[in-house]
Amino acid sequence: WAWLSLSVIDWVIIAAILVTLVAVVIFYFKIGRLSIDKGRSGRTITRFNLFERVMHWTMASSFIVLALSGLNVAIGRYIVQPWLGEGAFGTLAHWGKLAHNYLAWPFMLCVVLTFVLWIAHNMPSKLDIAWFKAGGGLLKNGDHPPAKKFNAGQKVVFWAVVLGGTVVAVTGLALMFPYLLGSPLQWQAAQVLHALAAAGL
Repeated sequence: WAWLSLSVIDWVIIAAILVTLVAVVIFYFKIGRLSIDKGRSGRTITRFNLFERVMHWTMASSFIVLALSGLNVAIGRYIVQPWLGEGAFGTLAHWGKLAHNYLAWPFMLCVVLTFVLWIAHNMPSKLDIAWFKAGGGLLKNGDHPPAKKFNAGQKVVFWAVVLGGTVVAVTGLALMFPYLLGSPLQWQAAQVLHALAAAGL
């Protein structure tokens, strides 16, 4: 019966996770593993320098912890607590909240750096239309539509991360420092936007 007390936002989060999992499973069974058509050439090309790689993996790893700790805050009492018990769940939630608050800072910094470093390569172009028409090369074997540094799919991910990350960052800061907001209604709006943007990411 505890599931009956879930909020609409909690159900949106659960739906986002389930839809994503179903999409990944369908993709795997319909398309399968993607391989290099003619195998590896034995040569490597450095597409991103060390700073860019460190920035990317700092953002990715901090996001994973933020996502898991945020999920625990939202729906952990319904899923994790019955399995783990109240005492262990309380300890997990405490450390998760600390991790959420502190790892938000490197995540936000990396979102800004991502925007600054790669904005020039992520502006829409005519090549993106051809990429979408070809389904990113997934619709026909061996059909790889042309792209520059980033293809249209990567550009969509870039803008989702930059825009979604900005909403999560701004609303997260408002939740960490609620005295910056003018009213309880604004605080509640920040909570809703934070949860929806996080679910989207």
